[in-house]
Amino acid sequence: METEPMIQSRIQTGIQTGAEYHWKTRYDRHHMAGHFLDWKTQPNPFKKYTEIQKISLSTDFRFPEISLWDLTQPPDRLPVPKALNKNRIAQILYLAGGITAKSRQAGKEFCFRSVASAGALYPTEIYVGVFNANGLEPGIYHFRADDFVLTPLRNGHFSRFLNDTCRASSGDRLPAVSFFLTGIFFRSAWKYRARAFRYVLLDTGHLLENLILALSSEGLGFTCHTDFNDEKMGRLIGLDDRREAGLVCVNILGNPGSGAQDTPAVDPLPTNITGAGQVSPSEKVYEKILEAYQAGISPPITSEQPRSKMINSIGVTPTSWMPIESTKGSDQAPPFAQLIMHRRSKRNYINQSLSKRRFMRCSIFYADLPRNLTRKMTRKMTWEMIG
Repeated sequence: METEPMIQSRIQTGIQTGAEYHWKTRYDRHHMAGHFLDWKTQPNPFKKYTEIQKISLSTDFRFPEISLWDLTQPPDRLPVPKALNKNRIAQILYLAGGITAKSRQAGKEFCFRSVASAGALYPTEIYVGVFNANGLEPGIYHFRADDFVLTPLRNGHFSRFLNDTCRASSGDRLPAVSFFLTGIFFRSAWKYRARAFRYVLLDTGHLLENLILALSSEGLGFTCHTDFNDEKMGRLIGLDDRREAGLVCVNILGNPGSGAQDTPAVDPLPTNITGAGQVSPSEKVYEKILEAYQAGISPPITSEQPRSKMINSIGVTPTSWMPIESTKGSDQAPPFAQLIMHRRSKRNYINQSLSKRRFMRCSIFYADLPRNLTRKMTRKMTWEMIG
C-alpha cells in the first residue's frame, strides 16, 4: 500500500492512480481556498432530452413483501422470478432511484428520492437497455425520475454488442435487460469542486445497492460489470465524456440464444442526445476529475495478458479474525420496499452505545449479502419460465 511520501515522490503532472487523486484533492481546511455556491449555475438534477417523444411508466406497483433482512438469506428463500415487462422494469427503477416525496424549499420544488446523495446533488443517471421484455421495443432508454418516463435513445438489439463491451463471459446467454449507471461530474463539482469525483462514485454505489436489492426482491439473477470498454459504452448511450462517465453496468441474462439478432451499427448519436449532459448554463471542467476518471479506464485485456489482482496488493492484512455471530431477524420487519419509500437523510443520532447484537446484525448485511448475491448470480436462473 502506498504511503504519502511514495505518492508525493511519484506525482509529477497529471493523475495516474486513484491514490494520487485522493492525495491531490484531500480535505485540508488550512490549505483550501474559500468557496461560495453560485446559485445562478446550480445544476439541473434531472437530465432533459429535447425533440424526443417520452414513454410514460405506470406507478401501479405490486411491491414484494420480502423484508430487507430476508434479502440477505439463501436464494431458495427468495421470490420466484416472473416475466420481465414494462411495469416490472418501472417498479425496479422506482425502487432504485425514484421520487418518493416532494416539498417546497426556497420557493422551489424539492424531490426526495429512494436513494441517498451527498449534498442532495444526485449525479447518477440510469439508462436501460431492453432486449427481451414485454411492452417495450428493443433499444436503449434513459430513465427520468421526476416525470417517471423513459426516453428512447437508440432502437435495436444491442445485447451482443453490450456483452462484448462488458467483456462478459456468459456463453450464449445474452442480456435480456441491462441497467447502466453513469455520473455527471458537474452536478457534484458545483459544490465539491475537484473533490467531487469521490462523491460521484459514492452516490453511484448507493444507487447500485438499491438496484441490486430491487432485483433481488424480484428474484432476478444478474451480473455487475465495472470493467468495460468506456468508449463503446459511451457511444452506445450517447455520453459526452468530458461531462458524464459510465460507471456500472448490471445485466439480467436471458434464455440461451435470446436476443441474438444481428446488432445494428452503433454510430454516434445526434447532439440533442450527447449534449444533454450539460446540466447548467455555465459549467467548469475540473481536470483532476477527468484525469482520475481516465486513470481508471482499463485497457483491453487480451488472452495473453492476465488480469491484475489489485485486490491482493491493497488494504491492510488482518492479524486475527472475529467470527460474525448468527442473529435472527425480526418477524415484524417491514417490507424492503416500505423502507425504501420512507428513507430520508436525517441526523437523528441516538446517545447510546451500539450493542454487540446489533453490531453483528449490521455486519451480516456486509458479510452475507455479497455472498448470497454471488450465489444468485451464478445459480441456474429459471429464465425458461420467465424469458
